Amino acid sequence: MAKNQASGPSGGKPEREPAHTFEDLGRKVDEIPTVQQAEQALRRAREEFEKCQAHYQQAKQAAVDEIQSLREKNFADLLADVLNYVRRHPGQGLIGALLSGFFLGRIFRR
Repeated sequence: MAKNQASGPSGGKPEREPAHTFEDLGRKVDEIPTVQQAEQALRRAREEFEKCQAHYQQAKQAAVDEIQSLREKNFADLLADVLNYVRRHPGQGLIGALLSGFFLGRIFRR
């Protein structure tokens, strides 16, 4: 009688443990082409996300460094930097002056 209980309720093969059944099912699902494609797409997305995250960290650090350097400068240093930039790039300086004048005029007009 003990032999029949060990061989399962049907008296044939012993029943598989649920863990093995889920492992077999998992292997079969992993063999489906669309699942493999989704896995590859997810892996590529993760790699791209990690690259973007690295670029973000670099940009963040550059911005922090720039803000820190601006905090350390006084108005005279900032004005000298702007004037040097305008000397090197007169066209962009003219456009910046026009835009600044336009917006200041819009702000202070009655």
